[in-house]
Amino acid sequence: IIIAALIGFVYLMVTRPLAHFVRIIRAINGGDLSRRVNLSREDEIGELAASFDGMVQRINARTQELELSEERFRGIFEEGPVGIVLANPDHKIVAANNVLCELLGYSEQELVGQNLIDLTYGEDREKSRILTGQLLEGSIPRFRWEKRYVRKDGGIVWVNLTVTTFLGKQTPMPYFLGIIEDLTDSRKAAEKIHLLAYYDSLTSLPNRTFFKELMQRSI
Repeated sequence: IIIAALIGFVYLMVTRPLAHFVRIIRAINGGDLSRRVNLSREDEIGELAASFDGMVQRINARTQELELSEERFRGIFEEGPVGIVLANPDHKIVAANNVLCELLGYSEQELVGQNLIDLTYGEDREKSRILTGQLLEGSIPRFRWEKRYVRKDGGIVWVNLTVTTFLGKQTPMPYFLGIIEDLTDSRKAAEKIHLLAYYDSLTSLPNRTFFKELMQRSI
């Protein structure tokens, strides 16, 4: 009788709580972060259960924060006013939003898999390699510069490019995140201002200001 009572005590106080603990762990491992052990005990098993529940609660809160961040980024990516591109360390495009697709004249299916260096204007390629290399090395956190891309139709487009890196969700491999602002209108406006300042509007020949500054630079 004593042995049977002892076995029953062990089952109630240890075996059954631990079996419950294992079921909760399996459920959480399966993705159900809402599950809790909820053992109202003041012994070591109760303390372990409380610590475990607290840990799961913190993980759940962090997961919700990440999901919210991902949702916000997805909204910016899909509906933002600037071009956004994700590329792997080999400069191969993983994803591109509609703004960038329209800017370069490609569909998303055509852009994915292409090399960003190949899409870059020839004279800007070497600097692109140097800057992205510095990003991967960790010597700079980000970079920003005005560069040129070649459209699908062969046209040249000026952009203001900002690039940083981030770690992938499934792998620690770094990815490039590029924000691309179209400078076409501002470049055209700057060229028009330059023409008005240094060239005659009727003859299109250099004006007095042009020759005056030319003389000053030659002295």
